Formats: sequence, C-alpha cells, structure tokens
Amino acid sequence: MTRKTLVAAVKEAATELGLCFHSGFRHQMNQSIVAYPALWAVPPKIIAANGTREGQITYRTTVYLMSMEPKASQDAKDNTWELLEQTALQLARAIGEKKHIAGVTVTDCSPAEYALTNHGDIAVAMTFDARIFFCNL
Repeated sequence: MTRKTLVAAVKEAATELGLCFHSGFRHQMNQSIVAYPALWAVPPKIIAANGTREGQITYRTTVYLMSMEPKASQDAKDNTWELLEQTALQLARAIGEKKHIAGVTVTDCSPAEYALTNHGDIAVAMTFDARIFFCNL
C-alpha cells in the first residue's frame, strides 16, 4: 500500500501544478508522453525500512518535469530550466503535505543534458526520498 500511496501523492501533486502525469520506466517515456508540460515518475525503490508491524519506509524516486520547446535558444532553455526547477521544488513540498507522507527530501535536481523524448522537450530531473508510515496490525 505504501508504494501506491507515494505514486498517488505524486500524481495528485503533479495534477495540482498543471502537469500531465505519466509513470513507468524511462525507456517507455518516448512512446507515452503526448501532452506538455509533463511529469514522468520512475517507479520508486525502497532504500530504508524500520519496524515490523508498524514503522516507516523510505522510498527514493526520480521524476522528470518536461516542457515542450523544440529548437529553443540557450537563453530560453536556461529560463525554462529555472522555471522547471521551481516547479520541481513546489512539487516536493506538495508531496510532503499529502496524507501518509511523513516527509520529502530532495537529493538532486538538475537539468537534462538532452531531450528525453523525440518531441524536443526541455527537462529537469529531480530525485527525492519520501518517508511513509505504515501499520500492519
């Protein structure tokens, strides 16, 4: 249930920020994104777990925030990256405020070197850790 909780929180926060939500492994990205601005969420992985019947699980995941701007100048790319970074940090705050999420720590947020799809997008990758409480009574 905790994995689903995190993905639902990411989807809800992305939608609130006006991002078209998608998820899956990175190799599926090019075939799936049809609307921009978009967010692609890679499946989360467990990096820590405490407790047996109740406790906390920490997931690490990466999301890609993308804007469609083919053939943009370097200045335009810099402006878009800055906007996407701000949106990524807003996303992290919004996820941290969702039900069952104990906290979010951004570990990396950086511009993508090249387009992630064949649409000519500009993207930022954000990796974060999300702590979620669980109870299995």
